[in-house]
Parts: sequence; structure tokens; C-alpha cells
Amino acid sequence: MSEALHERLRSHASVAIVGTCKNAGKTTCLNALLACLGRDGVRVGLTSVGRDGEDLDAVTDRPKPRITPVTGSLVATSLVSARRSAARLREVAPTPFRTALGPVGIYEVAGPGWVEVAGPVTVADTVVLVQMLHRHGARQVLVDGAIDRRASASPRVATAMVLATGMALDEDPDTVVDATRHHVRMLSLPACQSDLLPAETGVRHPDGSWEAFPRSTPLGSPEAWLAWFPAEAIAVGIEGALTDGVARALVRAAASGPDRPRALVVPDATHVLLTAASLDRLATAGYDLSVRQRVDLAGVVVNPTRPWGPSMPPADFLARMRAALHPVPVHDVVAGDLAPVR
Repeated sequence: MSEALHERLRSHASVAIVGTCKNAGKTTCLNALLACLGRDGVRVGLTSVGRDGEDLDAVTDRPKPRITPVTGSLVATSLVSARRSAARLREVAPTPFRTALGPVGIYEVAGPGWVEVAGPVTVADTVVLVQMLHRHGARQVLVDGAIDRRASASPRVATAMVLATGMALDEDPDTVVDATRHHVRMLSLPACQSDLLPAETGVRHPDGSWEAFPRSTPLGSPEAWLAWFPAEAIAVGIEGALTDGVARALVRAAASGPDRPRALVVPDATHVLLTAASLDRLATAGYDLSVRQRVDLAGVVVNPTRPWGPSMPPADFLARMRAALHPVPVHDVVAGDLAPVR
């Protein structure tokens, strides 16, 4: 684990480690961070958005790295997962949550070994679970997640995030770099002015008045949104998902009004479900996209290994990612920041 990355995470009460795909190196990063925190004497809480830590990858059927918290850590996981774990676990407290693998409880790691972690899948439930881990003595809570589990990227869940990416995403390094750059671009959206717009879907008129959209979101009704949209609007708030379809309607609406920049505000990056092309079209149409609540992207960790095909030389992959993602810090957890040839 890079000491620089560890230092950037030190002050955060909760950290999400999120992978762009399976085999991106998320669990390797998580274990390195667990080891650093254990070395520092920090009591860690651990949970997952969904299931992680199983022995075989559900997609590739290949062996996966195991999650190995240090003795004394707290783990929030399902009853079935707790029983499957090799570590000796002592139940500390029940929680109100259930998963397909049974009720979720909070356990203390009483003996060394790996654990399987299965937590709730909603933002609201994960937020409460993180709070419970803190109340039971965790100084820093780590949340194991993935880009396709949107809850794990929510700033309500964790104030800092580490993004894991790698050659498992695609056989073409350029595609991996481009996809990672797009994820970083969305996760790095700036925070809007707190008083810019009410927390509802609607528009601000040039005279400063606010008009709410009759529905809670334009999702599923882009034509109704387009028919309603005031062409002179100077700012737009969307509380639901910002999808490619909604973006197309916004671009069409902008084309029918005066040529001027418009603020576009969403709750956080988990609401932005756009392709890179749609994000570019919004910017070209004059929309300045920001979020009410942003997460601190502390860094990106990269894995040059592709489990079922050609890998990249670690130093080359690290250099390419650093050039593409600057100024976001990029690290190789296994090879180190200088990434010597393996």
C-alpha cells in the first residue's frame, strides 16, 4: 500500500473501495489498507454493498483473493457468510437488515483468517450499517463495493473513495484508460453552491424564481420534460437519474432557447448514468454539471494483470494511467509506485 494513499485516507471516518470491474484489484487494495490500519492500531469496521470475499469469482469461476481483516476488527456480514468464513467471529450485535444469505450481524474478528462479507444493497441501509459499526467501536469503516453497485459510490456512505481499475476491464489498454478516465470524470464532478437550487427537479428562471417539474424526475418521460422545459431557464436541478435519454432532452431544450451557460445540478455522482459522449454533448450545449454532495476521490489503484489474456508491463500501465488521470493520484498496490518490472 502506498504510504501517500494511506495518509490521504487517514482522516476519513469511512472509505469506499470501488472496482470498475471484476478482478480490478479491489480486494488486493482492501487487504493492503487493512494491513496498514492494523499496523497503526486502528480498529476497523468492514462491510460490503452486496456480497464479496467469496472463494470463486461468480463470473469467471476463478479463485479470488480473500478478505483478511486483522484480529479485533469488526465485520458486518450475513449469518451464512459469517459461518462460511475461516476467521473466528464473535457476534457483537444484530442489525435490522437481511440479505439473500440471511440476517446481517456485526461480528468481531476473534481469530485470524479470511471472511466473506455480504451487506445490504441500498444506500439508506448501508449508511445506517456504517453508523452502527462506528457506534460499536470502529474508528474507520471500509466499504467494499463496485461501480455497478451504485450505493457504494455514494458520498452518504463514505466521505472518501479509492477506485480500482485494471486490464480485466478490457483487452485493449486504450479502452481501459478511456473507461477509467470517464469514471474518474464523473466521480470528480465539482460541488455546486449549496443554495443554488432547491432539492427537487425543476428550473430557475432568469428573474430568480424557481419552477418545479410536475413529476419527481424526467426519467421515463423525456418528451413531457421537453414540452414543459422553459427555454429561458438559467439553471436545472434533477433529483433522479441523469441518463443518456434525459441528457438528449436537455440538449434539445437548450437548442430551442438562448445560447448561454446553464447550471445543471444532481444530488451526487451516483445519479450520473451517462456515456462519455452524452457528458460531452451536455458540456457542448452549455450545461455546467455539478453535484450537491461530492465524494473525495483519494486515488486510483491499477492492476496491469488480465486473468484470461495478455497483461501490461506494470511500469507502462502505471505511467499511462497517471498521464491520463492527472491530477488524480494513481498507485500500483502490488508493484509499488515505481512499478518495477515483475
